[in-house]
Amino acid sequence: MTHIEKTESQTPLSVEEFLALGGEEIVYRRRLTGKQLKAFVPEAKNAPEAQIFEALFGADGTPLLVTDDRRSLTDWLDEAGMDMALRH
Repeated sequence: MTHIEKTESQTPLSVEEFLALGGEEIVYRRRLTGKQLKAFVPEAKNAPEAQIFEALFGADGTPLLVTDDRRSLTDWLDEAGMDMALRH
């Protein structure tokens, strides 16, 4: 499995392009404020709006992991047997 890290300066892939990369074998990481997180994960309604979170999403946009600790994110990827790759 592969992890693709998206940065704000990169041109986003279309849904079809992203799914063609590996379907359920690809997740993407996104850094979000609590305010942004609430838009993706309604269950996070009590998250502090200014706090920064790390989130992993499946290629279809399903939230897989939300944490405020980067180590937890790395541990989750390791346990899932995923390798990291940067998208250029």
